[in-house]
Amino acid sequence: MKFIPPGFWSLTMYSSETWYTVPNPINRYCLGSDNQLKTNADGSFTIYVQKDSPARTRSPTGCRRLRDRSTSTFELTRRRLLSSSL
Repeated sequence: MKFIPPGFWSLTMYSSETWYTVPNPINRYCLGSDNQLKTNADGSFTIYVQKDSPARTRSPTGCRRLRDRSTSTFELTRRRLLSSSL
């Protein structure tokens, strides 16, 4: 998704059982265009959705992981608001 100001996008993790955000020790429930996401060499970025932290070589610094420590199932919701100039 291309970010075009004043638009935005986000990816939020919800519990399939309670429909609330998934509790986690890093208190991160969504990632989006408001975050400082570390980009790959080609300008793209990777978002990890997993229980354990990715290896340091795969995810150096940068806020790009949603963490789920529970054994429950979850839903990912993508939102986007596009600029009215499109």
